[in-house]
Amino acid sequence: MMIDLRKNDIAELDQSSRNAQYRLLAKLKRDHHYVLLDPKCYKEDDDEQKGRRAAEAMKELVRVLGQMYTADSRLLQCDGWYEDQAQEQFYLVFRLPPNIEEPLTKPLFLDEFYSTYRPGLHMRFQLARALASAVLEVHKQNWLHKGIRSDNVIFFHRNKNEKRSMGDPKLIGFDYSRKDMPDVYSEKPIFTAPTTLLFRATHANLYRHPDALRNPTVHFNRLHDYYALGVVLVEIAWWSPMETILRKHQELQGEECLETDVEKVQDTLLDRDVYSAEQYQAVLTFTMGDIYRDVVNACLKSDFDVGVNESMLLESFERRVLGPLQKIVV
Repeated sequence: MMIDLRKNDIAELDQSSRNAQYRLLAKLKRDHHYVLLDPKCYKEDDDEQKGRRAAEAMKELVRVLGQMYTADSRLLQCDGWYEDQAQEQFYLVFRLPPNIEEPLTKPLFLDEFYSTYRPGLHMRFQLARALASAVLEVHKQNWLHKGIRSDNVIFFHRNKNEKRSMGDPKLIGFDYSRKDMPDVYSEKPIFTAPTTLLFRATHANLYRHPDALRNPTVHFNRLHDYYALGVVLVEIAWWSPMETILRKHQELQGEECLETDVEKVQDTLLDRDVYSAEQYQAVLTFTMGDIYRDVVNACLKSDFDVGVNESMLLESFERRVLGPLQKIVV
């Protein structure tokens, strides 16, 4: 497996392959495999020690992603990483799924599907199960994702004639992922041009557990990943991005959304906001059923009854989230 790559090892495809997140389709020159380049910004003024730690963290991440990947994985195979100093970015290099035919069709992200495709209940439940499985894959490696959002769920099509399908989602967006240990080097996301377009802080904050924002002494943990999964599951139920679901709450929209407002997302989705006229729980139950609602609420409330105990939390997640999702029959 390749790990340390150079920019010269990569042949970027034409600029039309760029999407709003500045992810690129490219080809590895040495073996001609098509790959997806997933960027991570860094600050040019970071001190040398911090830069070394960030580079070492990338190497460790690539190693672990290689261990996670299997033929039936909900993750992409990671071939390595490289640094683009001119762009002040690292790039994770992910191999495209097998059987992708030329000419390549630009992949789509879950947040793009919301406005262009209307799947039935069966496909939405299938998608929810796949994402829960992907999160479990990551956590079983004692790793945290830290970026579970609908714009980090990607779909590929084998050829341009294939009908749209959501049967094989892949979870990406590992740029700030880290080992699940409190003393491990951790970074806060950097939101600078050009990635401001969709990775803006106000958008990402809607998926973050309020404890992880308002309390600097709280270390990111698995419960925070589960919370973000719960937010995505709400989106799947409504089949809308969170900004649209919360459209009546102006303080949670666009540039008006501050970190101090984000805790309202949790209260609103759980119907604990007395000023909200919406009945989010009732809509969730009517749309997806009692079991799905209970799964979402377990994620949003961190209702796993085991604290952050590693092995017990994994078992509780399987019992309260993945297991019930697998039992839903349409």
